[in-house]
Amino acid sequence: MATAPTWAEIHERLAELVAGQLVIAYGADFDVRLIEQTAARHGLSWTKPETGCAMRLYAQHNGEWSDRRNTWRWLKLGVAAEACGIDVDGALADCRMVLGVIMPSRIAHRARSGHSPPM
Repeated sequence: MATAPTWAEIHERLAELVAGQLVIAYGADFDVRLIEQTAARHGLSWTKPETGCAMRLYAQHNGEWSDRRNTWRWLKLGVAAEACGIDVDGALADCRMVLGVIMPSRIAHRARSGHSPPM
């Protein structure tokens, strides 16, 4: 971490990469909130890209209801990935887990409804 770039050093590049893109994340609301807070703390502007939440998509696909939250039960990424048969070791595995979790969910939804679900 001592040699990791600062937020100010990566902010502009991240903004360029996500501009005009649909960004999928597991727990997207959390990630967006942290990016917005970090940008503000550094006095940098941030335009939120269009986002989709793989966690919410998988929760619906999984079909377990949470009465407490009045929505589909959210699962940790590792738990969802294991249920989908995805290896859960390492940072690259996080990307593979998200992809592995959203693909069956989207395919099943498309088969039932004829179109892809919103994320």
